[in-house]
Parts: sequence; structure tokens; C-alpha cells
Amino acid sequence: MGIDSAMDASSFEFAVFFFGTLESSALLFEASKTLNNPDKRLKIYLDWGLVREGGFHNSFIEERATARGREMRDILVKDFGYRENENLFVVEDPTGEHTEESWSSRMENALKIFFGI
Repeated sequence: MGIDSAMDASSFEFAVFFFGTLESSALLFEASKTLNNPDKRLKIYLDWGLVREGGFHNSFIEERATARGREMRDILVKDFGYRENENLFVVEDPTGEHTEESWSSRMENALKIFFGI
């Protein structure tokens, strides 16, 4: 069970209040003109591993990064009309870790998406 699953809802609601959601973030506010314009729409690649090692701190941070990645994917699809495997590429690697070795194993796919290499 992940950290998000183990937290009671009231703790999460406090965290959302305290940290905010991506939907109401300055990041999306600033990017919304580009994200809403099909002529300027960029390809977006989101990538994270699901292995949680390295102690509580790393586990907590990685669990939150996964939750935020999923939140961003959902917002891009729902609010900005992105389509997975067309202009939004999302990789959830079940054996992926937060390491350069793990990232490098997925780099070839990212290069193909953006550069056709």
C-alpha cells in the first residue's frame, strides 16, 4: 500500500489546502495560453518509476511525484484536450527507480518521440 493510500482523507485535504492543486497552480496559469492553443501545443513527456526505496523520505517524495504526475496527465487530457500517445506521452515504469540508470533505460523511447531517433 502506498503512502497516499495509507493517509486518511483529512490529512490529504489539509495537504491539498496547504500545497494546492496543479489545476490552480501558477504553472498551469502561465502555460494555459499555449496549452489551449492547438497550433502551439507542445508534445509533453511525463515519466516516473514506481519503485519506492531509500527510506521514508524518498518513498514519500516518490509517492507524491507519482500522484502529481497522474494529476498532471488527467488535467492535460481533461482541460486542455491532450491525447495520450499523440501529443502526451506518459510512462509509469513498474520497475523504475529514481536513478540515472533507470532514467537512461527509458531515454531511447523519449528520444524517438521527440526526434525520431
